[in-house]
Amino acid sequence: MDIIIFNPGKFQLANLSIVRSIKSIKAIDLISSGAANNKINPKAIEEKGGIRIEFAQFGDFDSFDILRSATPMLDMENLPDPLISGLTTMYYFDQEIVVGANYYYRVVAHRGSDKMVSEQLRITVGLDFDEYLTNLEPIHSWKLNEISGTAVIDIGISPVNGTFSNTASTALVYRGKVLRKGHEGAAGFAVGAPSISQVNVVAPLDLQRLTLNSFTWFAWVHPTANTDYNWIFANWISLSSGTANMRASSSYFQFPHNSNSLSYILPLNRTSFIAVVYDVISHSYKCFINGTWYNGVYKAPPISVATAASFQFPACGNWNYYGMRGYLSDLTFFDKALSNDDLELLYNLGFLGEGNG
Repeated sequence: MDIIIFNPGKFQLANLSIVRSIKSIKAIDLISSGAANNKINPKAIEEKGGIRIEFAQFGDFDSFDILRSATPMLDMENLPDPLISGLTTMYYFDQEIVVGANYYYRVVAHRGSDKMVSEQLRITVGLDFDEYLTNLEPIHSWKLNEISGTAVIDIGISPVNGTFSNTASTALVYRGKVLRKGHEGAAGFAVGAPSISQVNVVAPLDLQRLTLNSFTWFAWVHPTANTDYNWIFANWISLSSGTANMRASSSYFQFPHNSNSLSYILPLNRTSFIAVVYDVISHSYKCFINGTWYNGVYKAPPISVATAASFQFPACGNWNYYGMRGYLSDLTFFDKALSNDDLELLYNLGFLGEGNG
């Protein structure tokens, strides 16, 4: 069985709060108390065969309860019966799990008549980035982990393979920098010097018309040098005029060109996980970059788009100053709005850790 590791944070007795300790944990304030200040330093411990919940290393507590559910525990007035109660150790190792299942956990700390309930944690057992991505059913996903040749494989449910435009060593690096866990190495485009280097795809209708309804796209990106436009991808309408049904650079995403713009910054020489979500049901338009959400201004989707079969990443057109220079992997598109939980989990499953970008 795969290893699952997480730590729901540290209890701080001065104000009975849960302090964020890793990226997947959210901080919340809970029931106040006049107890002495015992700060507890968290640490993650690897365990095989289950899920280890470590919530304290020492502290003046009477006991703990572990709550577990297959569905979110949102009603704080009607929490489920504990999986185990009266726990006097400050960790719990849950071995009654099924690989591939989702579990939601909360920890309840007791001392006398005081108690506090932890933030909810969602864990998917035994899945890595690639397995979880497959379960989400992207329509198109190019891992960009090719080792040779010109073919670029699409692993989505409606695959359309692409073609490297330039395989010269000065233009393309096969399996270069590793941008996320479980990946063999991202393709590097014009890393050493300006060059016309991209993947060309004949865009199917689902990609051409993606922005007419809810959609999501994401990628792992590591720019190494600036160009005039830094295009990551584009569904070109006209190469000569630079117009596109949708286009993304290292600083903004638009659909179509010059419309519905969402601004952000992907810094040079750093790996970024970027996801853009457009949801016509919730009327939201936002991006997620390296663990943080940013909101854009929602506008209704376009009524129609041009018939444009030219899709490129990085989007060089015919000029070496158009496309992003650097490493790119896992460029992925969905014809639906993914949830915050799904994208945050993908990021955490792929994140290499601070200092590894």
